[in-house]
Amino acid sequence: MGSRGCGVGTPRPPQTFRHLGGPPLRLKHDTSSKFLDSLTQASLRPIASTVVPIWPVPTAAEEEHDRMPKSDGGQTYLRRVWPRSSLLFVCAGIVYALVVIGLCAAGIWSARTQTLDMARSQATAVATFSSAYTSRMYDIADEVGRHLAEDIGDAPLDPMALTPLLVAAAEGTAQNDYFVVFNAEGEMIAGSEPMQSFRVQEDTLAEHRAGARRHIGQVVLSRGTGEIIYRVSHRIDAPDGSMAGIVGVAIRPFGIQATANRQPEAPQVTVWRSDRRFIAAAYIDFNASGAPIIPPTPPGLATTLPGQVIQRDGIIRAETRVEGFPLWVSAELDEHGVLTKWRMFATSIAGLGGFLLLLGGAFAWAGLRVSRAEETSRMLLAKAKEDAEASLATREMLLREIHHRVRNSLMLVSSFLMLQARGADLGTRAALERVQGRVTSIGLVHETLYAGADLGHLDLATYLSRLGSELSASLGAAERRIVVSTDVEHISLDGDKASTIGLIVSEAATNAVKYAFGDDGGTVVVRVRRVDEGLAVLSICDDGIGRADTAASGLGSQLLDALARQVGGRCRTYVEGGTVVEVTFPVPAG
Repeated sequence: MGSRGCGVGTPRPPQTFRHLGGPPLRLKHDTSSKFLDSLTQASLRPIASTVVPIWPVPTAAEEEHDRMPKSDGGQTYLRRVWPRSSLLFVCAGIVYALVVIGLCAAGIWSARTQTLDMARSQATAVATFSSAYTSRMYDIADEVGRHLAEDIGDAPLDPMALTPLLVAAAEGTAQNDYFVVFNAEGEMIAGSEPMQSFRVQEDTLAEHRAGARRHIGQVVLSRGTGEIIYRVSHRIDAPDGSMAGIVGVAIRPFGIQATANRQPEAPQVTVWRSDRRFIAAAYIDFNASGAPIIPPTPPGLATTLPGQVIQRDGIIRAETRVEGFPLWVSAELDEHGVLTKWRMFATSIAGLGGFLLLLGGAFAWAGLRVSRAEETSRMLLAKAKEDAEASLATREMLLREIHHRVRNSLMLVSSFLMLQARGADLGTRAALERVQGRVTSIGLVHETLYAGADLGHLDLATYLSRLGSELSASLGAAERRIVVSTDVEHISLDGDKASTIGLIVSEAATNAVKYAFGDDGGTVVVRVRRVDEGLAVLSICDDGIGRADTAASGLGSQLLDALARQVGGRCRTYVEGGTVVEVTFPVPAG
């Protein structure tokens, strides 16, 4: 028996059997042992030895190459070092800095332009006002002096007669100016203030001797009173036309100060004669003899159009004529002094701009750090996701390999059972064939799982269709004119439940093929239908002799009940035109 079950003994014709999911295998008796040995070794080979990486492991040189800038202009490297959000913060910071710097520069430049425009306007206004004041001041003194010269005429220059006349003339002026009469030699004859002593200036005496009717002299410092006075004089003619004397007017101006008292932004007003000789200034110093220290003559004096402003060598100057007199008035502003307040304003604006830049830089830096932190987190999450996907892919590959190995092992068991059944008696052969059908149903579960997209679930319609074909072939249904067909809805089940359903179908279909039909054959139909939400009915029915005791008896009936309870359902067997085995079991909602 043992030798016949193992296929060893007298030669027999070559046997044919079908392994799971493959074409029929034809074995010769003298090579069956070699085939089984090789099949056994293949099934027992460690799984880990057959696992290969699904992607190549990068070398150190390849990793270094990935870190190097690429040939796309460094864009890939730039994106790695400065992610897009960080680049946005950097660009926003640069734009913000440019805007702040531009606004500060525009404000400073605008303030400078306005300051200089105001200085030019101020110079023009001061020159115009000073010209009007100078004209009025000289006009009064000149008119009184001219009348005095005419009144004295050819009368003798008697001090007793001239003094009352001079006093009355001085009282008629707004500033109570001094009036003095000199003889032809320049000696003082009389004055409106007898206690004051005046001496005619050499330039005044020289011009009157040369025939000048009026002379406007330089400002001088009175040695008697220490006052600053302007001088204008008129010639007194003798009857013969020669110069008999001079009437001098000493004008007391107001507002003249020493140059040390001048503020940087204060204008310097200067009066000049048309022949470019200095007359007076608002800020002036004197030497020990009382003569003025004359400032440099402005270039282009008396050639500038009235009202024109000249800006040259750091000086802003406006010039205008004195109406009625051969005089020019210039108002000068030191550009450096004018811009003193502007520099303070510019410093404040620059400080404010610097503060805004620091504030913006702090915000940009904080945003950059947050962006880099977010980018780092995103990269870590992406890396974790990649690792998880790689781990999942490895797990799926290993599961497929396990399902494949289990399927091969079950195929090996099925082959052993078939070989064992060949030499057994009829009872033993029937039992072995029944066991082989059960092994086949379980093996198909693993084959369907590793061949499908989802390693945890399989389609019940696909699985039972394959199982029906395998059972029909292994039981020789076609030779007996028995058709095994399936009508199954597409229901997704996990591998354990599908395996149990397969065992139920294998048990019931095997009973039907073996016991339900005579020589005329028939049909066995495997059907699965959803009857309610989360509930399905499996039925294995035939059109055979219609005996309920043919469906299952003894161990088979107990096995069906146990398998039905294992999937959470119940099993019942009844006759309706043929034998029907019906199992109601829960399924996932869908």
